[in-house]
This record gives sequence, C-alpha cells and structure tokens, in this order.
Amino acid sequence: MVQISQAMLRRRRFVSTRTWLLVAGAAIALHTIFTMILQLRLFPRPSWPLEKSHEGSPLHVITAYPRVPVMPNVLLIGARGAGTDLVSKWLASSGACRSEFPKDGEWNFDENEVHFFDNDDLYKLGVNFYSNLFKHCEEKNKTSFILDATPETLMHPQRVYNVYSQVGQAPGGLANSLKLIVILREPVSKEFYLYSHRSETENDGKSFEEYSETVLKIRILEAHKSSSPTNLSYADQLTPWMTYFKREQLLVLSYDELEYNRLAFMWRVEQHVGSTLNRDFVADEEGDTMARKIPARALDILDPLYWGKNQELYHFLQKQSGPKMEQYPFPPFENAKSTDVVLPNVLLVGAQFSGVALIVDFLIKNRVCNPAIFNNDIPSMWKSVRFFDQSSRYQQGIEFYARRYKHCQIENRMELIMDGTPNYLTYPQLVYDIYSQAPGDIMARLKLVMVLREPISRELLQYHQRVHDYQHAKDKKNGWYMDVVDQKGAVMTFDQYSESVLKDRLNGKNSFANEGKYVDHLKQWFQLFPRHQFLILSFDELRNDPKKVQWRVEKFLGHKFEIGELGKVTEIVNVPQHAKDILGPLFDKKNEELYEFLKSHTGPYMEENPFPKFIV
Repeated sequence: MVQISQAMLRRRRFVSTRTWLLVAGAAIALHTIFTMILQLRLFPRPSWPLEKSHEGSPLHVITAYPRVPVMPNVLLIGARGAGTDLVSKWLASSGACRSEFPKDGEWNFDENEVHFFDNDDLYKLGVNFYSNLFKHCEEKNKTSFILDATPETLMHPQRVYNVYSQVGQAPGGLANSLKLIVILREPVSKEFYLYSHRSETENDGKSFEEYSETVLKIRILEAHKSSSPTNLSYADQLTPWMTYFKREQLLVLSYDELEYNRLAFMWRVEQHVGSTLNRDFVADEEGDTMARKIPARALDILDPLYWGKNQELYHFLQKQSGPKMEQYPFPPFENAKSTDVVLPNVLLVGAQFSGVALIVDFLIKNRVCNPAIFNNDIPSMWKSVRFFDQSSRYQQGIEFYARRYKHCQIENRMELIMDGTPNYLTYPQLVYDIYSQAPGDIMARLKLVMVLREPISRELLQYHQRVHDYQHAKDKKNGWYMDVVDQKGAVMTFDQYSESVLKDRLNGKNSFANEGKYVDHLKQWFQLFPRHQFLILSFDELRNDPKKVQWRVEKFLGHKFEIGELGKVTEIVNVPQHAKDILGPLFDKKNEELYEFLKSHTGPYMEENPFPKFIV
C-alpha cells in the first residue's frame, strides 16, 4: 500500500507540473498575439493619455508604438518676456528644427511658438497632431535637436509629462530624456516689457504706474487665493516640474546673464543641449534700455510685492541644484532701481603688439571679469571693448561703457574687472574724462598696466597686420591699412614703408599718433593719474622670464592666480637692417628719454627698476 501511494503521488506531481507548463505556454502565446495586434494597430491605442490619477501622482502610461514619433527633444518653456524669442531664433540659426504648421490649415502660429500645451483646442488633438508638426525634421535630417520654444509652456508641466510619457519604449517614455530650458527675468522689468508690447487698448489706456496700482498689485496680492499658475511666482511655477521631471533635465538661466554675459549664457545652453551652436548670437540691448525707463512710482509699488517671492525662488534653486553647467547659486535679479556704475578696475592700455594679449588671456582664464558683448560688437570685444579709441563708441558715454560690465556685479565678480584694449595708450585724457564721472573711489582704485616693446620691432608687427588686413579687405580704397600701398597699388616692403611712411610720421609731419614714442604718452598719463596706479612691464622680460612678469602682475593686482601660467612669447621678429638704419635714429633719443623719465618717476615696488633698455 505504501508503494502504491508513492506512485500515485509521483503521478499527481507530474500532472500538476504539466498543467502549469501548459498554462504558462498559453499565457506567453496570448501575450505574443496581443503584442502583434497592438503593433498592427488592429486595436487602436488611446490617442490621448489620461490626466493625473490624483494630485501629486502622475499616471505612467505604458506605450506600444512600433516606432517613436518625431517630437521636440528641447523645450524652451519660458518665461514670457525673458528673451525666449531671441534665444529661439539663435537656436534656429544654429540648426535647431522647429515646427511647421500646414499652410492651408486651420491653425496659424509662427514656427517659434507652437502653443500646443497652453491651447486647450490644440491639446485635445493629441500627440499625433503635435508630432506631425515636426515630422519634417526627420525627413530632412536637419539637426541633432528639435525645438519647441513656447514660453507659456511653463504653466503646464503636467501636460508636457502626459504627452512625453506615452511616447517611446522605455518606462516613462521620452519624458526621461527631454531637455527643458527656462529663462527667468526680474519680475518688474518683465511686467514692464510685456506692458510695453501690448496695445493701449489691451492695457485699458492706463500708464504703467496706473497699471501697476490697479492690476498688477491686485493680482499679486490675490495670488495666494488662486490656483491659476499665471498668478504664481517663479518658485511656485517651477515646483510642479520637479514632480514630473528630474532636476538635471531643467536648465534654469538668468536673463541678466543673457543680457550682460552672452558667452557664458551660450556655453550653458550648448552644454545642456549637447550641440555646438552659432557664435554670432548677440544679446538684446532693448531689454536693458526699457528697464532703465521703468517709472519710479511703479518700482515703488511692485518691488516690495515681488521681494519675498524672489527670495523664495533663490532658496528653492539653492535646495534644488540643477545640471552641472547651471549657474549656482542662481544670481539675484538685478534691481531695476540700481544706478550703480560698474567700470573696469584694471586697464591694460598698451602698447599694441607688445604681448598684452598674453596677460589678458591669463587673467580671463583666472576668472577676472571681462566685458560682455552686445549688438554690433565684434567677437574680440569680449576681451577689449575698444571704447576709448573708437569715437562712435566713446560718444555714447559712460553708460555705454559701464553696461558691458554690469554682469560683473550681478555675478559677484567685482574684485577684478578688466578691459584689455592695448590701443588705449594714446588716449589718456579720454580715460581720465570718463573715470572722473564715476561715483565714489572708482578712479582712485583703477590699476593701469603697460607693456613696452622695442619700438622698431613693434612697428614691423603693426606693418604686417596692416598688410594682412589690406590683402583680406573687400574695400581696397579706404581703411587704416591703406598706407602700406604705394601710388601704383602695390604693397610696399617694410624697408620701403619705413622710408616712405614711418620716417615722415616719426618726424611729426602728419597728425598720426606716434605710439612708439612711449615717453610722450607716459608723461600725459602721469599728469592725470598717480604713478603708483601704473605697472610698467618690459616685453623682453615677458619673452625671457614670463614667471617673473606673472609675479609682478599678481603683486600689483593683489591677487594670487591659481589657474595655469602666463603664456610664452613664441613669435620671432627679424627687423631688416635697412629699416633699422632708417628708424633707429628716430627712436633712439626718445628711448633714452624714456629710461631717464622712469628712473626719476619710480613705480610700485614690484616693478622692474631701473627699466631695462630695449633689445633690438
């Protein structure tokens, strides 16, 4: 009986095991069939995801698209009035693919702003409608990233998540790989910008002071009573995004940096989107001009109302640190009431072709604050403003010069601020006139650095620059370089140039500034500024012992620089003997006068004393 029972038991176990295998096989077969049905679209999937199941708990939708629809992978979500249109156009010029609405369609929006997430009627059309707006991006294989730059999207994080979470094979769909960008602007300036771009009818015919008192003030005071995102502060608007997306997906940018430090702003965006972008992008001067026109009464009304909310934002962003390229901590908004004048406290005034660029590059590498670039500025002006030597810029006054350095204050980089324009050597009076207008002790704290080079070698390098500019110029009849061309239109050799041009110039037979006669310029500088504000450096020492020159610069500026070392001079200059014979006698007397002048006007302790004689 025992043996029979054991046999029966073994049979029952076999039957049970076989039953489970059959059930498992059937389940696998059903899953395969169901997947094929979905992929063949025999049962259509819902065209639109459900809203959140309950507050604070987004509903994850498992997707089954056989292929991923074409969707923007970069969203510029806001804020309205904070430069989004400017940035969108810049990204488009860098190759970003934007939307294309059907020309004969019902909807009429521009390619910058789709308004899909903030427009209820468009939103109801579903993900297929949104994707179709960007399908040309795949067909044309235009770019590595696709852009939707609708600033009102800032108010709709849940809708963005619901769309992107249902697209793609991975859990969470494309929501996990989406790049988000938001630009935040000082709220009063932003409201004034929006007010100024609305019609008088839309503003009820009110001045901005009246609008601030009767509309904005009431809206801000009642914001806590309403759940509408349009009434909330930046911190309130950003918080829901953290419910749906990881913080490193969201790059928070400062409008002040967009306006005052374009290159830093560009770098952050490049790093976030992972693409090299167009370097011709320029900051917008209109915004700052408008900010300065904000009526004082409106500022008195609105500033106190926004102050607390701004503090909430700074605290929120400090706790919620973002991607590694994001500015941290987020800089406080520039106070629209601020009248502070920010000017460089370090000027590298010359001489040209004497190694000043090596010192400038070294200082920038060590985060000495350099100028910002604006409309009509050439790229090199992020090192040298060219303010005092270009009358068209100088005539715009101290405000024009100062706003190139406003970002230094915003970014708390006020210790050392630099303008590295070596052309300033011959403009001491203009430098004095501008700095004498500055408040406080700005002029007293100014430090002036000069590098002096053997003047014939310097003239040879300047001659080569003129020849280069002439050969590459479209205009062969006008330009600073035209004096290297003889009457037959041929470029002169340096010997010929020395005989025909420099000889007369150095003899004072024309009004051109004789830059190489250094002592004449130093006498003017020393009449306007105290001697201890100058550091006079030797190009020969810069070439032979750059570490020593670095030590002198560090001591003079009162700062030890930790990043890298001062670069080495690599150029080799061979002055033709005939040119030496022509120019030597014209410079010798002034060189000797320079040595004696510096001997009798000693500088700060770190300066080389006596100043070494030039080596030809």
